[in-house]
Amino acid sequence: MAPLEDFIRACHSQGVRMFGICFGHQIIAQAMGGTVRKSERGWGLGVNDYAVEHWPGALATRPDSLRIQAYHQDQVVEVPPGARRIAHSDFCPNAGLWYPGFAISVQGHPEFPADYAAALIAARRGTALSAEDADRGLLAVRRDSNAGVLASLLAEVLRDARGEGPAASDR
Repeated sequence: MAPLEDFIRACHSQGVRMFGICFGHQIIAQAMGGTVRKSERGWGLGVNDYAVEHWPGALATRPDSLRIQAYHQDQVVEVPPGARRIAHSDFCPNAGLWYPGFAISVQGHPEFPADYAAALIAARRGTALSAEDADRGLLAVRRDSNAGVLASLLAEVLRDARGEGPAASDR
């Protein structure tokens, strides 16, 4: 873990942009001075709703909420200095973080389609997940997701990193 955290800090100091998903969200936060631990609230499974705040840039597609698949038990419990929270819920208070000029990270899995999320939960039912947690997660995997808004945001941030537009950190 220490070499990975060193790598993340080196990327930060060299201006390399990053996007973290789930463990990536957690390890970026930890490397930058935040705190991560197993949630006392249990498992986050299926499509979760997060309120949006401090959305990077002036995107026309800023959502009222972010709805993406989740599969996690650990979460960021203390935001690192300089990071801004972009998404939160009662269950996951730091579900999305923005590090202006450096990184965006989310606790959930915007890359998981519903079928994959359902198969993952079903496969772990009775092992990593209790039957009750798995059943709750399976009920939530087919809810509407708007993960595409993250893809739009990342495309803008990556364009900005190549000098093709105003930097999100400048807005």
